[in-house]
Amino acid sequence: HYAPLQQAVVEKIRSLRIENLLDIGCGEGYYTNAMQAEVLQCVGVDIAKNAVQVAAKLNKGVTWVVGTGATLPVLDKSIDLCTSLFSPIPKAEILRVLKPEAYLM
Repeated sequence: HYAPLQQAVVEKIRSLRIENLLDIGCGEGYYTNAMQAEVLQCVGVDIAKNAVQVAAKLNKGVTWVVGTGATLPVLDKSIDLCTSLFSPIPKAEILRVLKPEAYLM
């Protein structure tokens, strides 16, 4: 049931031609894994330790972090695209980490 959304997200990312992606609420990495194939650097963050551990075993190409959107684990103005597909959107933190000409999905 989630495949059409995953495909739509990947197609949009492909069209944007971005380098750095941060996925908030990555869970076990279903969407993050697909998105990572379209970018140079990908970070997945989730508060659920068990989910991040599962994701980390499946894809070594993503930087997986146990954390919360309240304090995102990336530098200021370093992200081209921030995704938060099924998680709350921490507006202040997203604005801090996004580059000036970046995107939120």
